[in-house]
Parts: sequence; C-alpha cells; structure tokens
Amino acid sequence: MNLEQELKDALKRQPPPPDMTGRVMAAIDARAVPAATPSFWRRHPAGLPLAAAAALFVVVGLGVARQREAEREQGEAAARQLVTALRIASETLNAAKDEIKN
Repeated sequence: MNLEQELKDALKRQPPPPDMTGRVMAAIDARAVPAATPSFWRRHPAGLPLAAAAALFVVVGLGVARQREAEREQGEAAARQLVTALRIASETLNAAKDEIKN
C-alpha cells in the first residue's frame, strides 16, 4: 500500500463510538465554571454618575469656549467695521475741508 492510500484510510470519516455523547456531557458537567467577574460599573457604582458628570462638564466647557470664540470674532469684526467707518468719515471731512479752503 502506498502512503497516500494509508492517509486516506486513516483520515476516513468514522461514526463516533456509541457512548461518546454521554462522556462529553459528563465532562461538561464535571467542569467547574468560574463565576463571572462583575463589570467595572457594578464594582464602582459611583463611577457611572461621575463619568456622566465629567462628560457633561466637558461638553458644557466646550460650548462655553465656542461661544466666547464666536463673541470674540464678532467683536473683532465690529472693530474692523468701526475703523473702516472712521476712515471713510475722515476722508469725507478732509475732502469737505479742502472744498471750504478753496
């Protein structure tokens, strides 16, 4: 017999022994199942409210910072508009003064 045929014969599907199901179930029943470890939130009951408060604090802080940035940008835009208006008024007054002198 050649090696290939021996391998095929050795690896050929065979029905399980009749008592296999009982042995597997007995092994499963005999195993000790470790108790599940409680989750982080169950071990630290104050953790969830603290995490929620920290998240709220961060969100509110970011909202306040964004609002202040928007107000600062509005103030800078208003200052630029004021400078432009004063420059136009100055040029207009200088033009009127020149007209009066001549």
